[in-house]
Amino acid sequence: MLAGAVWFCVVPVVHAQSLATQQAGQAGVQQVNGGKENLPALNADASRQAQAMRPQSGAPAGTPTAQDVATNGGNVAELQRRIANKELAELRTVYNGSYGASLLMATNDTTYYVALFERKNFWRVVKTSDMARADAIFRDFAAQTSDLAQSEIRAVQLAAQRSQTEMLIDVNKERAARIQADLAIQQTQQEAVNERQRQSEAQMAQLAEENRAAQAQLADLQKQLADLQRQQNAGLPTAGTPTRTSGKRSR
Repeated sequence: MLAGAVWFCVVPVVHAQSLATQQAGQAGVQQVNGGKENLPALNADASRQAQAMRPQSGAPAGTPTAQDVATNGGNVAELQRRIANKELAELRTVYNGSYGASLLMATNDTTYYVALFERKNFWRVVKTSDMARADAIFRDFAAQTSDLAQSEIRAVQLAAQRSQTEMLIDVNKERAARIQADLAIQQTQQEAVNERQRQSEAQMAQLAEENRAAQAQLADLQKQLADLQRQQNAGLPTAGTPTRTSGKRSR
């Protein structure tokens, strides 16, 4: 819910058997009863209700005056009785946080009730027969609920932000743990690869040395073989040398 937002709705009635049509500019409004969930539970402590309802001096047009609320404890009791008797139709209700305002009308006369409540407890109730005034008071009460709920709504927002931050912290911690595990495996594997590389290089150096030794040995053997071959062929004609024939040539 956005801070300071005021929204208006017609709230349906739970008990279908008590439907009543209201023709005073609010067609199809359903009748409320004493067990309606969206209306606050009435507080029987009239003295506390009266103390909570402080008249405002210099109130703007539409704001309930001291005369309107002078008998507010009686208005609360009357509203409670008429709701219990299913004599009222709920025209409008607005919520801001735990605060709310309702505009109700009697189904058998032209009496309007405007109620301001907090945590389902009636705080202020104004009774009037002027529809325009009732609507103005309702709008004033609705604006009050917006102002009253500012800190509460902000607290809800901050709590949600905190929960989201804690969730992100947990996610990042888990991610960091996974990365650390991967780095540990990577480091271990890198050390193993480096060790195998060192062993391979040492083996290559050894093989190169052995190859050089074998090449040197082969060269010596080839030289010895050549010497032996020369010794064996000593005194023998080489290829291309004419051989001597015995006897005379025939003419």
